[in-house]
Amino acid sequence: MFAIVIFTPWWFGILCLIGGLIAIAGGLFNWDWFMDHPKAQVFVNKFGQSGARVFYCMLGLAFLGLGLFLVTTTTPPW
Repeated sequence: MFAIVIFTPWWFGILCLIGGLIAIAGGLFNWDWFMDHPKAQVFVNKFGQSGARVFYCMLGLAFLGLGLFLVTTTTPPW
């Protein structure tokens, strides 16, 4: 497990934080451009609009958790 943290670039945690925030905002605010994307339509068709919104909020929370973990455990080069 520690080998993954050591070899993970420090900026990957920041990307996970940004992606998590976008996924949570897309689920909460029901953005059309977010939910109408062909890859999001898979979850909309499977879970319905409300279920897909909950799914993307949970996915965003998972990415936020991963991002916070990586930001706090990896060291930037400076």
